[in-house]
Amino acid sequence: MIRNSNILLIVVLSLLNSPSHTKEISKDQASRSSNFSIEKIAEEMVNLNSSLDLLSLTISNIVPQNSM
Repeated sequence: MIRNSNILLIVVLSLLNSPSHTKEISKDQASRSSNFSIEKIAEEMVNLNSSLDLLSLTISNIVPQNSM
């Protein structure tokens, strides 16, 4: 029961943390975004991948192995 509530808590928190609507990109933001270098984008992708790996590990530690 505690594991189920932990899973529910993770799902609710992740839904609250995600943006509920898309933002419009102004022309200034579009011109600034075109100035990003490939290296910066690659660095952000590595950071995102690390965060996703950590989230996956956390969820796999909460959920029992035989339920997956």
